[in-house]
Amino acid sequence: MLALGFMIPVLPQLILGFLSGDTASAAEAMGAFATAWGLMQFLFSPLLGAVSDRDGRRPVILISCLGLASTMSSWQWRPRSACCSSAA
Repeated sequence: MLALGFMIPVLPQLILGFLSGDTASAAEAMGAFATAWGLMQFLFSPLLGAVSDRDGRRPVILISCLGLASTMSSWQWRPRSACCSSAA
């Protein structure tokens, strides 16, 4: 849920920028992202629940948060693009 909270405010405008203002295509892409997110939640939540039952809740939450933090920190080394740069 933490990752969803980070992407919801910026994803629609980011997709719209990538698709050159085509609102219909941007809505379709946003629907595809939302569907993929929901499907991954549906598939992997039981898996994480089983691991949590076996190993405890704290290690699962810590490893999940570390994975999210490492992914987000890696974004600082991505190449800047015109749609994502504050100078553009």
